[in-house]
Amino acid sequence: MDAGCGVGRSIGERTRPDGWHARAVRDSEFWELVDDEFGAAGGRALVRDHVLLALGNRTAQEAMEAGEPVREIWFALCDSLDVPRERRWGKDEKEHRRG
Repeated sequence: MDAGCGVGRSIGERTRPDGWHARAVRDSEFWELVDDEFGAAGGRALVRDHVLLALGNRTAQEAMEAGEPVREIWFALCDSLDVPRERRWGKDEKEHRRG
């Protein structure tokens, strides 16, 4: 197991004693943004199959498995697919800006 890639680490290495899991929170936000922008099925296919030059010619999924920060992966996906800047923070952020 490669401890540097984030895969194969024990739960204790990634989870605080109170059960909060920082990576899971970031990952869940990533998937929410993907689903909001591309739809659940289309987004999953893009993450799995779309090769991103900015991530070293890897897919978003490969970059996540290698432990790359999900924020960087999200922005690389947005850049590659020409997602407008005003949509990069998801639906909730747009609503906050209006109010």
